[in-house]
Amino acid sequence: MTDEKKIEEQAPEQGEEKVEAVVLDENVLEQLLVGCIWDVLRRMHRVATKAITPDQATEEDDAIARHLARTLMGENPGFTSALPLVGPALVEELRKLPDYAEDELPEEIDSANPRAVMVYVCRTFLHGIYDMVRTLTKADEMTPEKLSETVNSTAALWTLRFTGRRADKLN
Repeated sequence: MTDEKKIEEQAPEQGEEKVEAVVLDENVLEQLLVGCIWDVLRRMHRVATKAITPDQATEEDDAIARHLARTLMGENPGFTSALPLVGPALVEELRKLPDYAEDELPEEIDSANPRAVMVYVCRTFLHGIYDMVRTLTKADEMTPEKLSETVNSTAALWTLRFTGRRADKLN
């Protein structure tokens, strides 16, 4: 028996607890999306104060998009999905929306790969946050109250989209 096999068979040390997966229902998903939005907003501030470069922010956004996509595909062990649709079934529902129809996806996206499509959709969600901020600042509506309201409504709309309910109005 190899050392690796012995290590795998050993019981967890005392004091170590097995972390239970979080049940991902619509409310948890909405809070997850709110957290993603605030994370992007913090990153925008860090870029503005030159704490990080725009390239670093882009890398962090991409990591969040991939993590969110894995979660929505049912591949994140930290979550047990209780959503109405997950994985390829959710991707098929998203493809019914005009922005994600097969002929609308960018050429570099493998439209036959549900995971690639989901990552693209999650990147679209994150890019929309930047558009949200531009809209608020252009209209001089960037108050803490308006920002909070917009963050919550954006998360609610994307929750509809990510649960397979027809949120066509997002387009």
